[in-house]
Amino acid sequence: MMTAAEGRMRRGWDPLGRIVTTLLSFVLLVASASAAHGQAIDLDAFPVLTLDQLSAEHRAWLEREVMWIITEAEREIFLRLPSEAQRNEFMRQFWIHRDPTPGTERNEFHELHDRRLIRADRAYGRETGRPGRLTDRGQVVILFGDPRSVNRYPGSPVTVPLEVWSYAVDPALGVPPFFDLVFFRERGIGEHRLYSPLADGPERLLNPAGQNEATTLSEHSIRGRTTRATSFADLAGVLEVLGSVDRMLADVSMSLIPGDPATLGMAPLRSEELLTSMQQVPQRLMRDVTWASRLLVGSVDAAVRFETLPIQTVAVPLMDPAGLPYLHYAVRIPGSRINYGEYNERYYGTYELTVAVRDEQLRFPVAPEPHTVELELDADNTRALRSSDLVHLGRVPVPAGRFHLDVTVENNVTHEFGRGEIGVHAESVRPAVLTSSDPILVSEYDALGADYDPYGGHFPFQIGGYLMMPAFDGPFATDSTVWVFHQLSTPAGATGSAIASYTVVDPAGTIVATKESSLNLAAADGFGTLSQLAGIEIAGVAPGDYTIRVDIDADDRPVQTLPLRVTAKESLVAAVPHATQQPPAHDTGELLARALQLRTLGRSDGAIEHLRAVLARESDHRRAQELLAEMLSEAGRLDDLATLLGKRLVDQPNDVDVLLHLAEVETRRSNGYDAIRFYERARFGGAAETPTLLNGLASAYLSEGNDSRARELYEQSLRLDEHQPSVASLLRRLLATEQDETPQRDSKQDEDQQ
Repeated sequence: MMTAAEGRMRRGWDPLGRIVTTLLSFVLLVASASAAHGQAIDLDAFPVLTLDQLSAEHRAWLEREVMWIITEAEREIFLRLPSEAQRNEFMRQFWIHRDPTPGTERNEFHELHDRRLIRADRAYGRETGRPGRLTDRGQVVILFGDPRSVNRYPGSPVTVPLEVWSYAVDPALGVPPFFDLVFFRERGIGEHRLYSPLADGPERLLNPAGQNEATTLSEHSIRGRTTRATSFADLAGVLEVLGSVDRMLADVSMSLIPGDPATLGMAPLRSEELLTSMQQVPQRLMRDVTWASRLLVGSVDAAVRFETLPIQTVAVPLMDPAGLPYLHYAVRIPGSRINYGEYNERYYGTYELTVAVRDEQLRFPVAPEPHTVELELDADNTRALRSSDLVHLGRVPVPAGRFHLDVTVENNVTHEFGRGEIGVHAESVRPAVLTSSDPILVSEYDALGADYDPYGGHFPFQIGGYLMMPAFDGPFATDSTVWVFHQLSTPAGATGSAIASYTVVDPAGTIVATKESSLNLAAADGFGTLSQLAGIEIAGVAPGDYTIRVDIDADDRPVQTLPLRVTAKESLVAAVPHATQQPPAHDTGELLARALQLRTLGRSDGAIEHLRAVLARESDHRRAQELLAEMLSEAGRLDDLATLLGKRLVDQPNDVDVLLHLAEVETRRSNGYDAIRFYERARFGGAAETPTLLNGLASAYLSEGNDSRARELYEQSLRLDEHQPSVASLLRRLLATEQDETPQRDSKQDEDQQ
């Protein structure tokens, strides 16, 4: 059996593996076709193919197209599939199981991956004879996309050519949301390769002139050294030279985690954890590979789904009176296509609903999670619904920005499904210029009056004291009123007025109804939001299809259009709404959800602000405390983090988790003495002697100059877990340093005795 390690070595294209010597140990235990009997597949029962035995197409797919995103388990199964047909089916299903919007013609993940492959080949294949996708920079772009910023140093008088990439990514990938990566051309030649603070060291970023200058500034020569520096005395000159080029360059040479200070032990270890976790991204993208195992045993379970369920979707981001945006959506479903049942003389209707919100980078502030909606009905309501439409109303919190809403409705008995996708833009509070939301048609509305509770639950399409029923394109009865709702977002200090005009035209462009309203911009609420509900009389308008043109003369948008359907009053059948009341915008659960969304999108400051708002309402909210601590740590706001943890320690002086967290913070703040104090308190309080604790404590002792105590703790850590190459490497250098210093101490003792 070819192991995962052998497979990677045979491929020869794993730059991260070159740095991180610990390869992932992945236990492959997948359900077989007889999973009901609890049996697992014995992979050794299936012969494994070498790459040379694959067809040119299959080998190219494995080595050139999916090399960075396929999991080890999937690759292992692919090489054991016995037929060309099974491998072709594997390649097809590989993309299906990564599709964020299954059942649609588009596969956004596949499209994004193809764009990244093209980008990597074009950008990074010039300095090497192999495709750019196989380079270190190509691998990172394929995994994470383009960085949010790049600082290039094409070659200074003291450094080799290098680049520093800064990333903000989805924490669901298993890596820190914020991190830096360094790519350098060793000795100024060859392609850029990924840098490791532990395996390479800051001195590797200097050219010979820079090394000479660092040698002059430092007590020890770095020219010709075969091992890494082992003390700050060694590194002082190197960091000073790098800092003369750019202070950030000196910092990132010691740690790839923003906010980590230059501590010799902890910072490289944390950076090495980052590089290791990058190896595991494919596993986090595809945790369940049982689909592949079914191909191996010749059994494929596939639920056949048909996109034959006609649905309509309308969605619009609206600002809540609390100054927070919500995405309100409505889905119209034919009542006859819902699944119905009866139990104990009660009737029910069910359908499966999946709602997802994603940005262009396929980050999901609202992840797609299907759930079954159940309607409780009586016999009369069941008959009425079968002959009408159901309108499902919902809302989800969203941050400001541009997103795509994906809605899928499925009859979970017939497996018919329908899907709607809408691009939306949630405006921020007090934008720089006057802007407006997309307009929507409203069939009816209620003014809640005294029943309106600003601190109580809210329904979808409820804005303050108005509760609206969206109308899609209608139909509206002849001689009725067509209502149009939209919001204006005004900049700070806005005064004067804006003219809103509404024009109904027929297919030939003839105007059949109009309305014009003057909007007082100074009447906007404290967040700059002005809500407008305009009624347009369509008296005398004949049944048919029309268009409503909506224009705000002072906003930054062109004329907006809405389809409008008018029908005879006697043929109008009212739709049946379904909605559930939801918490108000300032509910702690809603604020926590927003914080998680902002974290997913890499907006740490906004996430931290929402978490502080949660704790202002519930100071003992444990999840908010933990998440705020994580966010402050990721953002490098160590002083704020220490303050937060200090308050928790006052209330819980023997909380081992808080003590360990404080110890790590003090280590990162280069306060070795305090870090040791907190670590030892945690040990005294019963903290488990884990490698993580021992390594952290050893790093603190190392920063305080107590190398012998650090060595003892590292040795103890390796006895608990010998598979720690970073610790083993650091320990070897400590031992080498002690051996180098021993003759000097003996010589000094002899001199003293003489």
